[in-house]
Amino acid sequence: MLCSALYTYLRLIPDHSSTALTSLRVAEVNFCIDLLRNRFSDCMTLGRDLLRLLQAVARIPEFGQLWTDLLQNPQSLSPHCT
Repeated sequence: MLCSALYTYLRLIPDHSSTALTSLRVAEVNFCIDLLRNRFSDCMTLGRDLLRLLQAVARIPEFGQLWTDLLQNPQSLSPHCT
């Protein structure tokens, strides 16, 4: 359930770039960032799909910071990442 919700929101965020959907996009971004930062080990089950989706949203500043942490300091997301 958790992974499918994350997958769905990460897939929808790029489609919500119009100004009419700005508040919705902000809420989706905040939800995904919170989920990824606090439950990353659960989210890793998405595997390469997670990386593909994160690349698609990497231009959004919050996801850019997450992407940088994932590449340079993965232990900040999960102690099991090396």
